[in-house]
Amino acid sequence: MAFVGWSTAFLLVASLLPFYMSRSPDRGYLMNWDDDGNFALNGRIRELSIENMKWYWTDGVIYFVWEPISLIFKALVFRFLGSTAPVNYDANVFLHGVNVLLSRTLVSDVR
Repeated sequence: MAFVGWSTAFLLVASLLPFYMSRSPDRGYLMNWDDDGNFALNGRIRELSIENMKWYWTDGVIYFVWEPISLIFKALVFRFLGSTAPVNYDANVFLHGVNVLLSRTLVSDVR
């Protein structure tokens, strides 16, 4: 059982450390890979409406990727926390941390 605890801690640190290592005010927080289309130029995440929810599930393709759950998460973050780069960054790190914990729980349940 100690292995499960250490391996979960390792996975959590290994997945979150790169995010915080790259988080630097000098870089403006946003990386320039896809942040313009996902955040800066995406008017659909600025309002959590029925029309936008329909768009997320039907036409919500950005950079050839259909990701309705991600768009809903981005809209919720924008609605409740704001639209600054550090807020989006921290929300993303939180979501990845939750993913590690859920994945680890599922893996340990399979054993």
